[in-house]
Amino acid sequence: MKGQIFLLTSLFFVVILILISITTRLPFEKETTNLHDMFSNLKSELTKTVDLSLLNNQNIANNLDSFILFTKEINKRRNIEENTTYSIENNGNVYTVYINVSLASENQLIKDSFIVDRTVYV
Repeated sequence: MKGQIFLLTSLFFVVILILISITTRLPFEKETTNLHDMFSNLKSELTKTVDLSLLNNQNIANNLDSFILFTKEINKRRNIEENTTYSIENNGNVYTVYINVSLASENQLIKDSFIVDRTVYV
């Protein structure tokens, strides 16, 4: 009888330790994936903002400023710091936008610089 109680008690503790291990590991891995996905989406949407501005003959700087303000508000609610800067060069019908973007959470920082280079045909 004592042996059965000992086996059941030890099995109970092993199951509890496994559950604790699983629940404490999942949120961290999920946050890592989400930050990387959010960063990829942010870069993609910045590029789309430039493309749509040129397609609709709109001011690139105004559209980028509006989009960056929007994403900073969203990321601030998620406790993620966003830093996005850009510069625009226009040589005739060629537009070059240099973009620097970073996202930072408590334990991660992702940074990248990229160029959106488009030629507009009238």
